[in-house]
Amino acid sequence: MGVVEKLKERKEKILLFGHTGTGKTYSCVKIAIELAKKGKKICYIDTESGSIDEFSNYEIDSKTDKNIILIEPKDFGEIKQIVQKAEEKVDVIVIDPLRAIDEVRHFARKKFLEKGKYWIGEKEIPIDDPDTFYLRGFMYQLPNELINEFFRELVRGKAHLIATELVPISIVNTPKGVDFTKLLLETEETRLPSKLKHVYDLCGWFDKVIITENRVVSGESEYYGVIFKWRGKNWRGQKIDSVSEFLLKKTKLAR
Repeated sequence: MGVVEKLKERKEKILLFGHTGTGKTYSCVKIAIELAKKGKKICYIDTESGSIDEFSNYEIDSKTDKNIILIEPKDFGEIKQIVQKAEEKVDVIVIDPLRAIDEVRHFARKKFLEKGKYWIGEKEIPIDDPDTFYLRGFMYQLPNELINEFFRELVRGKAHLIATELVPISIVNTPKGVDFTKLLLETEETRLPSKLKHVYDLCGWFDKVIITENRVVSGESEYYGVIFKWRGKNWRGQKIDSVSEFLLKKTKLAR
């Protein structure tokens, strides 16, 4: 297959990340509704049951409603199954929020508890007390291969993908008064707080990455975005007044 054909078939892989209350879910819901109005099929995977309040702010007619499938998965394993089934049937998959590291840890813990044992290298270790299993360091063992396998499937999927990722609020407030966007855009990866380094790894799987931000202006909250990564364009650091409108105009989502 030639380059031109590859470009025609290419699907958008978009990540929105930021701390709580910066408009990630708002943007995803707005995009989902606008695309559904145009006849696009949307699979909205809500891992924290947070989108329904945003959806309630809109009057959604029956035609639009039929184009949106809203699913609240119980665990990481179900997320994988939903994505695999949906990508053949929908135009856009939304995962809000992704929380890949936490989801995989909880999923792996569940599977190990079902087995009654876990492994460190070739050493097999019985789980003598399931209630305290996670307290003894397990949650800090990241099952990297499981995450990588999942992302490899996502980026090769046949549907457009929009995912959100939450950045811990403690990072944003430490040290006091830190400019989160400036921190990410201007700090070398090796000098970032350890909890933020996984964000850089996560961004590698996506074509387009936007930091979501908000600030209070004259007593009113202003939500906006800043481009962190945009393959093919030198747009890093560009401010976006409306993330949803920008993505609907500047990407292939609506085409």
